[in-house]
Amino acid sequence: MSRRHRKSRGQGQQPQSQRPQANAGNGSFSKISFHQGKALRHLANTYPTIQAVILELVQNALDRDVEATKVTILVDFQSGRLVVTDNGKGISADTMDRILATIADSTRSADQKKGGLGQFALGLISPLGKCDRYTFTSCPDPHLYGFHEWTVRCAQVEAQKDDIVIPMRPCPELTLDETPQKGKAKVAWRTKVEMFDLDKDSYIRRLDLDTLATAIQNRYSAVMRKNKVKVSIEIIREDGAKEARPSVQAHQFRGQKLPEYKVENPDAGVVVIQMYVAPKIKGDRRGDVVMGTFDSDFRFPFHYFVRGATQLLPEDVITALSSGVFEGEIVASKVKLHANRETFLKNEAFIGL
Repeated sequence: MSRRHRKSRGQGQQPQSQRPQANAGNGSFSKISFHQGKALRHLANTYPTIQAVILELVQNALDRDVEATKVTILVDFQSGRLVVTDNGKGISADTMDRILATIADSTRSADQKKGGLGQFALGLISPLGKCDRYTFTSCPDPHLYGFHEWTVRCAQVEAQKDDIVIPMRPCPELTLDETPQKGKAKVAWRTKVEMFDLDKDSYIRRLDLDTLATAIQNRYSAVMRKNKVKVSIEIIREDGAKEARPSVQAHQFRGQKLPEYKVENPDAGVVVIQMYVAPKIKGDRRGDVVMGTFDSDFRFPFHYFVRGATQLLPEDVITALSSGVFEGEIVASKVKLHANRETFLKNEAFIGL
């Protein structure tokens, strides 16, 4: 993906006689080509619903290169809009160009140690296929001016086979200045993602306020506690009914703390298990166990791990940790998060865990 203009026909191309030939003779080769637009759409299908997209965008806002302390989420099904803003560090146009130029290489599993450009990459493409178009607007810290906006038209991107181009424009009318100049509009965010004309498909639109809030707490509580993050959610249904959570804060383990268990495995490395007996709520225990890695603050629910590990764990362990009786976290030193951060990469460390 790039915001550079396409070369004119024939510019920079080899003459036909000089091009490598895909013959079967000695020393020849066969060329592999792919449709870039359709490949991006395939990657975006990793996030099949509006809720999955929101979680990815929140994740981007909380990543170590951004470190937002305030995230706002608005889903307006009446107008077909979704808006996610954050007050993090923002990004510059040059940084955005580097992200777009290497988006296929920017997997989180490779970048999580160094906090690379991949922190934004999957979030940038996650809305594809769930709306008609979306914009990404940002201003790099510490500047008060210097916003840029990129517009992604989903059908156009999917139709582009080579050298995908994303239009960008400067936004001199936007500012973070508390006393803006005449003609300038004061905003309270550094980065905004806005989706327009949300897809009408009922599966894609499936969104529950409580489920979304719980997912944010389960996945991001560690980083939310660390950076004192607050997330606000507002949903406007098709009939105009409004639902809101003005302050989703980090989940705190409030149950009875059990002794920490630590073990070292040659494949998974050091594994630390910290469990609590979940407190009773209305006579029932509803604890959640989450999993993660030493080098990342992000977590995912234990039942996501179980999906691909039913043959690796004893049935009584799965039953106990899924029962709601316990809450807590399991982290390991050598396992790596999958690109979607909903499980671990399946390798020797995964099996060792």
